Amino acid sequence: TQAVEYGAFRYLIKPVDALELERAVAHAARLSRRTQISEVALGLSGEPTTPAPELFTNDGAVDPLVGRCLLGNFQLLERLGEGSAGRVYRATQLSLDKEVAVKVLHPQLTLHPMFVERFKREAFAASRLSHPNSVQVIEFGRDPALGVFFIVMERIKGRDLQSVLASEGPFSAERAVRILRQVLAALSEAHQTGIVHRDLKPENVILLDDRDDQT
Repeated sequence: TQAVEYGAFRYLIKPVDALELERAVAHAARLSRRTQISEVALGLSGEPTTPAPELFTNDGAVDPLVGRCLLGNFQLLERLGEGSAGRVYRATQLSLDKEVAVKVLHPQLTLHPMFVERFKREAFAASRLSHPNSVQVIEFGRDPALGVFFIVMERIKGRDLQSVLASEGPFSAERAVRILRQVLAALSEAHQTGIVHRDLKPENVILLDDRDDQT
């Protein structure tokens, strides 16, 4: 068995024969039945295309992806944040008229297979989680017109734990336990599926607006 780290996750990999691999793929499909994985995103339809030239902009005031529609179904409305690997957008899933969050891999990183593979594995790992305190992945794919990879997730409306701590001060023991119990429950499911979260911090814990300290 070999431990391999990709992004914020660690995977336990062991050699398997053809039959074991087939069973593992079938099991993964059952775990990910709520997630749609396109053949293009899986790399089954050839190498990804180069991102559209207009996406490589240095103008921080203008985001070239805002207003674009990915795969004809996910309309990007507003940029919510940015990290080292990509940007997160508020979007609408047109087929269901539903608000979602879309994480798009930085166009520059799509030119490097290593980063694309990490992004794919992040999507696959997250899609295996179905705990009520974990963000649900809706779809993962690549837009062939723009040449970008993306992950579609449920849109969480709330404030991150770091912001709440800064504005409301130290929590009571009862409130701290109530929040941590939910975080640990989500982590427990992740560990049972072989996923180790390596970027757990207050900024990555969201307290829902409409529920009492529910994460």
